[in-house]
Amino acid sequence: MYKKVALFHFLLFFYSCFAQTNIDKQKSILIYSDDSGYMQPFVEKTIKNLQNIDTDSSFFTSVHSFNRFISDNKYQAELNNLILTQKPNNIKINPYYSESEKQIRNRIFEILNKYDYFLTVKTNTLGELIEFQFQLYETVSSENTVYNISDRVLSVENFFINPKEKDYKVEITNALQRLFKKSNRIPEAELKIFDQFFNADSGNNKIVLPIDISIMIDGSNSGDNDTEIITYHWRNIIEKNEKYQTTKKLIFQDNSPIQNVKIKESGEYKIGFKVFDGIDYSKEVVINIIVREKPYFINVVDTTVYSKKLRTIIPLKSNRKFFGKIYVSNFTSDTITDKLILSKNPVSQKNVIDIKRDLLIEPLKIKKDNFYSYPYIEFDPGDSGDAISERRTYYLYNVDDDGNLHNQKVINHLYLVRGFVSFRFNFVNAAMNFNREDESGTSYQYCSLAVGFHITNNLELELALPFGDRKEENYKNHNFQYPHSFEVSANYLFFDPKKRIFGQIIPYLGFNLKSFYYKFLEDEIYSQTYSVGPKAGCEYSLTSWRMFDLDLRLNVNYDIFTEKTFNGINSGGLGVSAVIKL
Repeated sequence: MYKKVALFHFLLFFYSCFAQTNIDKQKSILIYSDDSGYMQPFVEKTIKNLQNIDTDSSFFTSVHSFNRFISDNKYQAELNNLILTQKPNNIKINPYYSESEKQIRNRIFEILNKYDYFLTVKTNTLGELIEFQFQLYETVSSENTVYNISDRVLSVENFFINPKEKDYKVEITNALQRLFKKSNRIPEAELKIFDQFFNADSGNNKIVLPIDISIMIDGSNSGDNDTEIITYHWRNIIEKNEKYQTTKKLIFQDNSPIQNVKIKESGEYKIGFKVFDGIDYSKEVVINIIVREKPYFINVVDTTVYSKKLRTIIPLKSNRKFFGKIYVSNFTSDTITDKLILSKNPVSQKNVIDIKRDLLIEPLKIKKDNFYSYPYIEFDPGDSGDAISERRTYYLYNVDDDGNLHNQKVINHLYLVRGFVSFRFNFVNAAMNFNREDESGTSYQYCSLAVGFHITNNLELELALPFGDRKEENYKNHNFQYPHSFEVSANYLFFDPKKRIFGQIIPYLGFNLKSFYYKFLEDEIYSQTYSVGPKAGCEYSLTSWRMFDLDLRLNVNYDIFTEKTFNGINSGGLGVSAVIKL
């Protein structure tokens, strides 16, 4: 007998536990509306359609309306009284109630006990607007006695709608979802500044900027999985020890996904950004903006730089480098190349650590020419041999102590390719001394056209042809004509073609061979005699255009004749030449 009783109690206990577990899993809700108008069915349907995002199932398995259960005004009035009671007797029903009133309240408790939640919908018409108030309660019982429901308020939503607007039902749906937090997927906020993305989980969001800079803070990548309509919320975050009225703030446009701001004061700014989908706010993205004075900027003398390739009859080696030079006017002795970068492409990132290293031209070397007073930045574009292009564009930036980039300079790099032939126009003031006792010598001027052939970078061969009238002189029973009929020169230029710059003076030494006409006084046929001698001069690089270079040469020469007949004649001259290299 006792075993049967014990088994009965065990089965009863097991059933009660199993039934309670199912109640916890299957939530139910009862809805009461003080106005059972056309919105009541919409509210019920919306709640039935709510989905729990954690379980991917319906939020409620049972949704019913108190208005349908009992339409008696007495019950509804008592329910209103129950809700409005502020400090009721939560343990026992008021003993002063009549039997009829006790029955009504017991009936209400009996209905409420069947549901986990109770929702009241109150409305108030104000002209064209309708004020809604949702009150959500939890119906918890203890010792078989229902707590007064006003002690179990979980959430309240107040809002206005205009039934003439198309989206008024969306406002009601959003308000219902705000009551049940797991019924909506939270939107995501994301900010973009200078191609760098920030979100609430990205840790220490910090950027350093120069003063008086305009930046675009872009929140348009934020979004929601459930709706297209979101609002954007920006704020200045004030620390505990700061005053809102005196702290530095940025000015934001309300509900704008993109903010264009110009920061004119140095200091630290802290901003917050989040989005709202009508139900939930996203996590807030917090960014610390540190604004500092602008760093030391270099001053580029000329944003067009050149590398020159000179073709020669004997080709250059294929691995020869062609360096570019960027002249600057305000370098100091402590300037280092770590504070500069040269990029192949414009840099949208504003910090050097975000740049791909293969975009940079490295290394940069700071040097100073002997011919210019300006120092220069030498860089290797990486081309060698014939693997060159006509024009390239690079981008020079200053780097501050925090690695931020400033002061973009667009550098146009031109490769100037010149052939192995150059053309020259020579003007010479020459002297011819025939070593006579009655004269000191004869001075004359002549012009010539010359063609130069570049054998190597340093060695050239020149052929010159004078033009104009010749002079005659009787010398030792010979008729001697001058200037010469043609000239051949071999010159060696003392310079490194990799380091040649405009404005540079290049010295050279050469050897002349000239041909002169002569004849015996009685003959009609002219013969040729030759003079040889050294030549020394210098070349000055005037300028360069896209199609040619223009150089200026100055030289002196001295000649002696190879035949004994004329070895008493001395010749020399001072020449000026314009050299065109194509």
